[in-house]
Amino acid sequence: MKPSIITGSSDIVKSSSHLPSLDGLRAISIALVLVGHLSGTQGFITLDLGVGDYAHLGVLVFFVISGFLITNLLLSDYARNGSISIKLFYARRSLRILPASYCYLACIFLLWLAGIVHLGRSDLWHAITYTVNYMPNPSWQIGHLWSLSVEEQFYLLWPFAIVTLGPRRAVSVAVVVVLLGPMARSAAWLFLRGTPYLNVPMFPAVADSLAMG
Repeated sequence: MKPSIITGSSDIVKSSSHLPSLDGLRAISIALVLVGHLSGTQGFITLDLGVGDYAHLGVLVFFVISGFLITNLLLSDYARNGSISIKLFYARRSLRILPASYCYLACIFLLWLAGIVHLGRSDLWHAITYTVNYMPNPSWQIGHLWSLSVEEQFYLLWPFAIVTLGPRRAVSVAVVVVLLGPMARSAAWLFLRGTPYLNVPMFPAVADSLAMG
């Protein structure tokens, strides 16, 4: 499964932003996240099928889907226009994500002011700047935004790579990222043991899932 890349200057297959065939994978990823979180909930049966953290696996599946869909959108724009408008791409992504995200953060901020929830000193700052995935031990209300932070960093970097290098060479970048992902996780295990950053999902350690897509 991959977007049709390139055999010439104008033969990238046009695609829709919605691919029904991926709905099943989305459902699986959502189910894994729900089961993973419910397994840590008091009174819920703990399931162990030998695949580790269900919630994290579900997010990784979603990352693969996201990498595929975003690349498909970018290549479709390239096929139609002969170029990719980074400004237009950023505008569309911003309108799709930022209003809901910042509305949630505004509600959390008000609850924090009211003393209903507890936030760390830098929680909101990391959430607003989409850098939660570089933050050790975020508060529960903010911690779930780590995956959205990874997505936003992907949206920032991948279109720039395609525009700068061209679609053909950008594929090589994706291959390199896939190869470097396990190395980044191994380096974290070697050099970050004993620190709060050991299991922090920094972009280099999880970007290989996006690159696979």
